[in-house]
Amino acid sequence: MSSTADGRGTLDPDVAKKIAFQQAQPDDAEWAVSNMRPMAMGRGGCSPTLTGVGWHDTPSTYVVCSEDWCIGPDVQRQWATQRATDSVELPFDHSPQISHPVEVADLLATMLTSQVP
Repeated sequence: MSSTADGRGTLDPDVAKKIAFQQAQPDDAEWAVSNMRPMAMGRGGCSPTLTGVGWHDTPSTYVVCSEDWCIGPDVQRQWATQRATDSVELPFDHSPQISHPVEVADLLATMLTSQVP
């Protein structure tokens, strides 16, 4: 990972395809890396500014991606315990919205319909 002058992080597209989009179809991974932008990583003077977080007041579900090569599943499990009402673990990579869009849509639909009175 490299940094921009203002401290945001950037990831080499070829590395991103291997560690963030490894389960995606090649065309989908290529599209994803072509749309990546530098992001605040909380270092180098560039930190995301949050005015509030939803999980304090709103029930939430954390999707732990057990095949994520960017953020280890153990860290995700810890975050899920700390920052969500519920969690589900799936064998997905870092970007399941790209690599498993149908499964993510099905999961969201199931979550939505299970919470409707």
